[in-house]
Parts: sequence; structure tokens; C-alpha cells
Amino acid sequence: MREHSPPHFRLYDRPNSPCDTLGINGGPWWTSAPEVSALGSEVRIAPNPAQDRVEFRFPRAFSGVLSLQDAQGRVVQQAVVSVAEGEPVPFEVSHLPAGVYYMQAVSEREVYRSQRIAVAR
Repeated sequence: MREHSPPHFRLYDRPNSPCDTLGINGGPWWTSAPEVSALGSEVRIAPNPAQDRVEFRFPRAFSGVLSLQDAQGRVVQQAVVSVAEGEPVPFEVSHLPAGVYYMQAVSEREVYRSQRIAVAR
């Protein structure tokens, strides 16, 4: 079994871009574009709607940054995670206002983006 080391993240200046660019494991993220799963259907999310906690389960082992974003795209919660296939990643959402959120998970090879996650009160 291959050992996985946690990813190392850093911000870079991308030429001709007004934005910072996330670099993973020593290189800018954009030098080797990760596979993008625009449909979050690959990641199981439950319960949805959520009240106190939501769990994410990835279709394969995942090491990277998992974040929740509000409807305006602002990151409201973020964690570095490393999980085996199907292992739950719990996120507390009890502190968030009711509303619609989105999950984004970035590793050195993949980007997952979810459909809506509702937080209800």
C-alpha cells in the first residue's frame, strides 16, 4: 500500500492574473491541471438539508482541502482532510445561518464541486 503524505499548499502569483493561485506540493496548481468533477454527485452528502452536521463521502481516497462556500462564493469553513474511500468527513454546520452552501474539495489531482447543500433551522 502506498503511503500518502499530506499535501502542502501555497499561494502563487499567476502571470497576467489579478488573483492568487493555489499551489500544491511545491508547484503552482495550474501547471498540471487537476481533473475536475463539476458534478458533486460523486461525493455523497448527507443529510441534506442539514441542521447540525453534514458528512461528505468521497468515491475514492482523498487528501486535500475541503471547504464550504456560501451562495456568494465566500469560504465559510475549511479543513485539510485525508480519508480512505467512503470514509465520512464530518463538518459542523450548527454555527452557520440557514441558507444554501456549496462544497469544494481540491487535491493535487482532482477538484470536486457539489450541488447545493441546504442548512435549515
